[in-house]
Amino acid sequence: MNKLFILTILIFMSSAFANIMAQVKFHYTQYSYNPYIINPAYAGSSEALEMVASVRKQWMGIEGAPFSQVFAAHTPIKSKNLGIGLIIANDKVGVHNNYKISTSYAYRLKFKNGHTLSMGLQGGFYQQISDYTEIIQSLPNNSDPAFNEAGSKQMKATFGTGLFYYAKNFYYGLSLLNIETKEYFDNTQAFLSAGAVFNLSNNLVLQPAILIKADKDSDLTSDISTNFIFNDVLWLGVSYRTFSSFNFLSQIQVTPQIRFGYSYDTAPKELSNNLASGGHEIMLKYRFTFYRSRVITPRYF
Repeated sequence: MNKLFILTILIFMSSAFANIMAQVKFHYTQYSYNPYIINPAYAGSSEALEMVASVRKQWMGIEGAPFSQVFAAHTPIKSKNLGIGLIIANDKVGVHNNYKISTSYAYRLKFKNGHTLSMGLQGGFYQQISDYTEIIQSLPNNSDPAFNEAGSKQMKATFGTGLFYYAKNFYYGLSLLNIETKEYFDNTQAFLSAGAVFNLSNNLVLQPAILIKADKDSDLTSDISTNFIFNDVLWLGVSYRTFSSFNFLSQIQVTPQIRFGYSYDTAPKELSNNLASGGHEIMLKYRFTFYRSRVITPRYF
């Protein structure tokens, strides 16, 4: 069964990359604080049950700007090299509400050198609900042939897959999300990620990371970030998203189980001249420690 699982992932990824060319429309600044949101293979790799809630508001001051809420949870399965996870998300853009729920399954191969390769599969449903009521009410006589119906709904099944190779001080990730049953790879999003930690002193750690994002219809983009970690309690960093924004990141370890993160994205030039003031993202993570003998503290990724 393990060989079949590995073969399935490799077929998915090789087929998809033959059809993908460029930028993803998905934005998530704190990806280095929560890799599971972009890679199903991360499920269970933290060796503890983790629950993460995040809220993101882009382009403050622009009516109808993207507003996202995500809840994610993942955990290892005790005594097995397996992990499972769940994501529930809502993304509102203008009159469109995009809902997604998905579950993940990951299998991990552990090597003698302490490195681990995790392979994940994800499956779920995506629903878009469009409400044209506000547009209709703003039109003369409240009518327009293009908006004869007040709204529309559509639901699709989506799939994803990923690889996550990691050790104590570095990781590499590769994932494909939003593979659809009908359009297949038309809306697929690809993520290539890497990160590491370097001990600069007893109380200071450097954590650089990069995320390259691609889809079929846009330009290739990347997020390049650097965090400084003070006393394993406070994370402060900056990142640059090509063609888009500079971002400021922070995270604090409130207790051994609780982390709180905040980031601010500067607005793109074309929007900053239009009263947009950038974007805010907050994150709350709770980490259960059921398997105390295996949980590493602090955990950098």
